Amino acid sequence: MLKNLKIKKIVKRLSKINKRKSFVLPPEKVKSILVLADNNLPLIESQLTSFFPHSSYYFLTVRKEKEDKSSGQLFTYHNSDLAFGNFKNERLTQLSNQNFELLIDYNAKPSELDFFIKIINSNLISGHSNSEKNYLYDILLDGNNMIENLYKQLNTLTNNGHQ
Repeated sequence: MLKNLKIKKIVKRLSKINKRKSFVLPPEKVKSILVLADNNLPLIESQLTSFFPHSSYYFLTVRKEKEDKSSGQLFTYHNSDLAFGNFKNERLTQLSNQNFELLIDYNAKPSELDFFIKIINSNLISGHSNSEKNYLYDILLDGNNMIENLYKQLNTLTNNGHQ
């Protein structure tokens, strides 16, 4: 219950700061992508490299241990990172202040990372079409080839696809 209260305070505070404006960019103009995933990070990164070669990729996963040993473009979350209205973890504060062109949620089932979907400033949010939380997404994706599907949808939406 205390964890939920802390999350609500963070979501409320950061939602006021990060007023999201949803818009679609062609794949070649996407510069930063945040991926929420708990496994298969090397596979996801290789797919991103294939379809979005000019983008920077950031990953957010759940960690089991209390101490954060993440570095670079890998961010990790643990319940102990929560304070009232803020994060105790400076890296998560840094992540929550960044802007992304795309956020891709690979977690089809509800996850501890779901509240990040509401607080991260991203132009476009995508995730599994058959997920219970698909109401949070701007673009719904097939779970088998999510990155390729996203690439095709962005091309179609920006009229850069093959006619």
